[in-house]
Amino acid sequence: MISFLTLILIAFTLDGFSKPRIIKGTVYAKNGKEARGVIVTADKSSDKYYTSFDGAYEIKAKTNSKWLKFKFPDEEVKFDIEGIERDVIDFRFPAQMKKSETALQQKK
Repeated sequence: MISFLTLILIAFTLDGFSKPRIIKGTVYAKNGKEARGVIVTADKSSDKYYTSFDGAYEIKAKTNSKWLKFKFPDEEVKFDIEGIERDVIDFRFPAQMKKSETALQQKK
């Protein structure tokens, strides 16, 4: 009986760790306009998303994912999301932006 209860407790614990984090946002190209067709992936996730005509994306990531990757036709950029708890993350070029910055100054 104790081992059965232990298994149930482990199952609930693992379920809590495996819930995905849904990250949404908009990707902007170097010219400042919304970038369509950019491939967005996340660390530790097999999910892949292509941005829509208005640059929007939504991807399932693990709660412990460390980065998002934005693959443009001519360039690929990893954006560090460690320590960013919000689930709306906009991305723009240049990739040299500060961790606290995004396309719309998300600290608002």
